[in-house]
Amino acid sequence: MELKGLPEEGGDRKLLNKKHTFQFWGAVETPKLVKKQYIQMKGMSESEYKACIDSLGLLEGEEIRLQYVCFRQVLSPPSLWNGERKIESKKGLLVFTNDNLIFMQQEGAWSSNYAQALRVPLEQISGVVSGGTFIKHVRILVGVSGSSEQHEFINFVSTYGKQDIHEVRGDIDNLLKELRQEKKRLAQEALARGTVPSMIFCRFVGLETEQTNLFA
Repeated sequence: MELKGLPEEGGDRKLLNKKHTFQFWGAVETPKLVKKQYIQMKGMSESEYKACIDSLGLLEGEEIRLQYVCFRQVLSPPSLWNGERKIESKKGLLVFTNDNLIFMQQEGAWSSNYAQALRVPLEQISGVVSGGTFIKHVRILVGVSGSSEQHEFINFVSTYGKQDIHEVRGDIDNLLKELRQEKKRLAQEALARGTVPSMIFCRFVGLETEQTNLFA
């Protein structure tokens, strides 16, 4: 991510035109001084990227931490001729916020329209693996072991161009670890103050849950 503009007054000019990670920009003390700027993602036009970001549907306090242009591997509908299903590659923008994994998927091979095809709370991600001999992939495991669903993504591109698949996995692992540590810290502080009720509202699923279920 690269900062392209600041207000006429205020802001650190030394930050201009410098590339840093989303984690870095999230820690900048004066984010409100940064002009709204859509980042040019390689493999996607500025208008496509803007449409994806505008349709993310982020909740209050939800922030983008990682993002990649990539392809999602999905099974096609059964063929009318023989009932067979094939694996199709769907282009889109894969976004990790501090709460969710979101995939904005292209509606048609040559379409400039994108729609939200996948939204998974990070707390439901049970694992991340990378590999592949000819087609390198990152596979996201969702749910408990033995009954988890899998989502596979390939051909990762960011603002820096094509990225090594193992580096992508490392970035995702680090983000998940960081967020889990932060949630654990906040839970421990709340428990120490005696302010955590036995039942709380979970903003991920919209239901009440026991507070002991938050950090298994």
